[in-house]
Amino acid sequence: MKIRNKLLISSSISLILVILILILGWIVYTTSQEINKSLERRTLAQNIIADVSDLNALRTEYVLNPGERPKMQWFSKYESLGQNIKKAEEEWGAVLKDIRLDYTDLKPLFSEFVKYAESHNGEHLEIEARLTEQMLVKSQEIVSASKRLSSLATARVLSAAQRMFIVVMIVVVIGIVLIIDFVFVFKSIVNPINQLRQATESLAKRKFETRVVIKTGDEFEQLGESFNRTAKALEKIGREHEEIEKAKTEFIAISSHELRSPMTPMKANLQMLLQNYFGKLNKKQKETLETVLRNTNRLDGIIADLLDISRIVAARLKINPVKTDLGKETKTIVNEMRNYLREKKIEIICNVGKLRQVETDPDKVNQVLRNLIDNAKKFSPKKSKIFVSVELKGKVVQFSVKDQGIGIKFESQKRIFQPFFQLEQTIYGGYKGSGLGLAICKGIIEALGGKIWFESEIGKGTTFYFTIPIKQRK
Repeated sequence: MKIRNKLLISSSISLILVILILILGWIVYTTSQEINKSLERRTLAQNIIADVSDLNALRTEYVLNPGERPKMQWFSKYESLGQNIKKAEEEWGAVLKDIRLDYTDLKPLFSEFVKYAESHNGEHLEIEARLTEQMLVKSQEIVSASKRLSSLATARVLSAAQRMFIVVMIVVVIGIVLIIDFVFVFKSIVNPINQLRQATESLAKRKFETRVVIKTGDEFEQLGESFNRTAKALEKIGREHEEIEKAKTEFIAISSHELRSPMTPMKANLQMLLQNYFGKLNKKQKETLETVLRNTNRLDGIIADLLDISRIVAARLKINPVKTDLGKETKTIVNEMRNYLREKKIEIICNVGKLRQVETDPDKVNQVLRNLIDNAKKFSPKKSKIFVSVELKGKVVQFSVKDQGIGIKFESQKRIFQPFFQLEQTIYGGYKGSGLGLAICKGIIEALGGKIWFESEIGKGTTFYFTIPIKQRK
């Protein structure tokens, strides 16, 4: 079934169930109103019964203790009974016709009874007894009728409560159906989306073995199958890439080693020629040999970089940790680089904080520092400044090399530490290197257990940072 049809069916079911809930809600509301009305009617009936009982009690009290007070209390209670009957008539209407008639008869009967009782004539005892009996009969009829009304109101309350219970149960069932519908939609739509999102994030992290299992019988299942095919193809490409990288690393390592072997005697012979070991050279010959030696040295440096990067990629970089004063090492490197910076009249400023001895490989740290200062020089204008600082920060020593150069473009920043990546030709000298320096720096620092990063702003320069742990990890 297509996703569209699933959503249409689910939405239709939800709409119908919501309408049903609204209808049932209205039924619950009207039923609660009916219950309240029936409870009010039952209360009125019970009030009438209570008033009649009070009238009988006051009449008995008057018989035992004739006087004005019990008589007035009887008439007061009679008025109260009348008010309750009037309220009941507003609720029940003609149903209370008999109660109204009996109520109307009570007052004249009691008034006549009082007249004979106050005459204190023993001849009237029979009449008083007859009047008392008539009042009792009327009272009983009112009570009986009120009890019937109370029972009727109670029955209506129970009936309405039963209806409300059934409605509430139906609402609960509808609620359960809505929850089931929601779970169905969640599992068939949201779950596949989440699974595909997580799998895509895994692919972005180069985890090409990632697969999804989606069995929904719709477009999501087709999308999952397409994703799995893509991941499988990427996994194959990844393996091929790894094999190519491995072959490339081995080729670089072997080629670099083979190229370096003849480099030493070449350099030695060039230096001997320049020092007139084989005869005096004229000016043109000397300039030509100096150019050859300079390019030979550059080639030797590139070969050394290639060897370093091949060792880093193969995780064979050798680290020799010893107790080292990094402050002293930094000052030495800075002093060495001063002469190197004179051709562009760049001033190098060194700031060394209070440090302690660190267990690390000083040669590797110096190599990184030289590379970063060399990079700073390449991308700095003439008569600018380079700032080198080193300070203790917690359990690491942090270095920074800051220049006043052109900065690094945002689109180049993500690739800056990749092997063979080169920035655009700098406007400050046109130098273009091998593209291995920063990759080597990153490999060395990570091998030493530290981190390397940078901050850059176009037109204002770049600052490279790296840290060295106080104690070399094993």
